[in-house]
Amino acid sequence: MNPEIKRRIEQIRRGDVPEEYKKAIVGIIPDSWEPKKLKDICEINPPRKKKEAAQTTFLGMSDVDDSGHIIAQHKMDIHQIKSGLTPFERGDILVAKITPCFENGKGANTKTLQTETGFGSTEFHVLRNKKDGDFVFTTPFLTLFGKN
Repeated sequence: MNPEIKRRIEQIRRGDVPEEYKKAIVGIIPDSWEPKKLKDICEINPPRKKKEAAQTTFLGMSDVDDSGHIIAQHKMDIHQIKSGLTPFERGDILVAKITPCFENGKGANTKTLQTETGFGSTEFHVLRNKKDGDFVFTTPFLTLFGKN
C-alpha cells in the first residue's frame, strides 16, 4: 500500500482530519466530496429501459463478491430467464438486500457485464446513476458520491 495512503488511513482511524479532508455527517471525507442522498444521485430499482437481446446474463448472489466485482457470469438465451428475477443493465450497481450479505458489503458494478442486459437474484437492489461520470460507493453504513 502507498505509504501516503497508509498514513492518511491511520490519521482517520485516530479521528484526525488529514490535509485536504473534512469532517462530514458521514465521517471524514475528501474536501472535493459532498455527501448526497442516494435517491438524489441514483434511480433505485429502475424499470427496464433497454429492449432485451437474444442473449442476457444471469447473476446470482454467489456470482458477486464483497469488493464490488462480478466473479462469475452466466450468459444464456433470454427465453431461459424465469419471471420474477431482478432486471438490470450494464453499468448498474447491484447491492445485496438482506443480512448478512448487505452487512458484508456484497454487490457489484456491472460495467464488465458480457451482455447489455442482465437478470439477477431477487436479493439484489439495483442502483442506476442519474448522471454520467458519477459513481456510487456503498457500504452498510455509508453512502458517498464522487466523480470518476
